[in-house]
Amino acid sequence: MHRWGLIIFPQKATLDITAKTSGTKPEGLIIPQLAGNDIRTATTAGVYGTNQKGLIIFASSADTNPTRLPIM
Repeated sequence: MHRWGLIIFPQKATLDITAKTSGTKPEGLIIPQLAGNDIRTATTAGVYGTNQKGLIIFASSADTNPTRLPIM
């Protein structure tokens, strides 16, 4: 497991991502992308649960067999 930290002052939030250029290079945050079916499979298997509250995943496609899951 890798851990890293940022010490930036003044802090505006827990994680504050600020652009370093004025549009001359690509900048931003790349969020993990999973297909909807993979998200459902992982959730059903218990990979995602209450410890992942607030998790951000980009669904690259819709779940082809959606089921109603409990809100965590």
